[in-house]
Amino acid sequence: MTAAIILGHGSRAPQAIAEVYDLARQVKEAGIYDPVEVAFMARSKPSLAESIDKAVTQGARRIVVVPLFLTEGIHVTQDIPEILAAVKKQHRNVEILYAAKLGPDKRIAEILLDRIAEAIGA
Repeated sequence: MTAAIILGHGSRAPQAIAEVYDLARQVKEAGIYDPVEVAFMARSKPSLAESIDKAVTQGARRIVVVPLFLTEGIHVTQDIPEILAAVKKQHRNVEILYAAKLGPDKRIAEILLDRIAEAIGA
């Protein structure tokens, strides 16, 4: 079983957290990965390690961590890899993969163009 973990930054704003959960719900509804969990780097729970533990408890033998980040910041390049290295030592029988960040990606640029058009009423 392959699980997906949608990894957001975290926020004190409840709506920001709700949006990450909504994205995870949409991924789950695609019916490709199960379970689909949410995790956060800061200010919110569950942590990445907690969500990986939960997926393993649910029977996942492969876990793909998907960072909901656009750029090559410190979380993407250092913090997340360090957490994953530690968690992999605890779950040696589970394949834990780290997906690429979101951008820059032509599909993101297309969404930006849509948002610009919406803002100007085009």
